[in-house]
Amino acid sequence: MAIRTPCPAPRDERDTARRAATRLLFSRARPDALFCADDLIAVGAMRALADLQLRVPEDVAVVGMDDTELARISSPALSSVSLGSAERARLAANLLLDRLKDPTLAPRHRTVAPFIVVRESSGGPREVSR
Repeated sequence: MAIRTPCPAPRDERDTARRAATRLLFSRARPDALFCADDLIAVGAMRALADLQLRVPEDVAVVGMDDTELARISSPALSSVSLGSAERARLAANLLLDRLKDPTLAPRHRTVAPFIVVRESSGGPREVSR
């Protein structure tokens, strides 16, 4: 018995993003920047731009979301909005541990502000390997 997942595989998501970006880039008013829902989609969009002989960021800037490892290793390096995943995980773990120590503690809310990591894909400086 085969089990099918409703979630697209990463390659499917990248290819879907590539096709959508291609359609958008052939529209009457071509954008000068793309803000993508995640880094994988942004890399698919950059591939579509390359296929169309458009340069990133000179012709179209691209920004992703999540600041994954993919953002750092893509070429050009992808500017991305970081959602502070490590900080959110640390805060969640601390809140959980506090609650386990004292179940009567009132619920607490914490906020982690997103921030943009500017790299080459939006015209930022080239990253230097360390």
